[in-house]
Amino acid sequence: MGPKSQWVSAPVAPIGAASGEDAPAPGWVLHVGVDEVAAVGGSVLLPPSPDSTGAVTALVADSAGTRFSLREAGDAAEPGRSDQPSTFAWAELITDDAQVSAAFYSSVLVWTLTAPEGPLGRRARQIDGVSVCGLLPRPAAMASPYLVRTQQTAKRKSPVSDFWLKRLFKGLPATADSLRQDRALEEATAAGPDPLRIATMFNLSAQASLRYTYAAGPSDTETTIG
Repeated sequence: MGPKSQWVSAPVAPIGAASGEDAPAPGWVLHVGVDEVAAVGGSVLLPPSPDSTGAVTALVADSAGTRFSLREAGDAAEPGRSDQPSTFAWAELITDDAQVSAAFYSSVLVWTLTAPEGPLGRRARQIDGVSVCGLLPRPAAMASPYLVRTQQTAKRKSPVSDFWLKRLFKGLPATADSLRQDRALEEATAAGPDPLRIATMFNLSAQASLRYTYAAGPSDTETTIG
């Protein structure tokens, strides 16, 4: 293994404080270089503003709400190391609607898109035939099993808190229980008579899962969930 110090003097990525009422939450932000920030589309979250180097950046969101930054280079050298140890190698957007995402980025950036490849349908975004980042439909294994999700819990596959749920349903005629019942019945209808699947997915007893299965099956009489 070669010495690590040989790349230390080369800029790789900027770092800054997430401050201010409208600033994004702490975390990585992907920056895309453009000729003119104001000429590129997207929902503007933070308007274009210059930094100490003269570079102009704007925080925007795509059609699915994914945040990224547009960056118009300034006078100082931009971080540009690649294909070397400890530098960034690849960026990939995982999305629930690959077609919508593909159309958005093709319209606002000079990117072309390759055909889906492999079992996951991964596609590459290219400039002049060179791949710069990827587009991946969200695999089923990455989807949150919970009906109500936030940006944070969807990534962790964990439920939202009781406090958040109470705030969400305050003043509404629907309740979390009624939504859960509707979702279980919808799943039973779509998946067919499989009480074990319903019991496992919704953490139900055998008797409760059978009631949903019977209610979802063909019947001449109306069945209600009690």
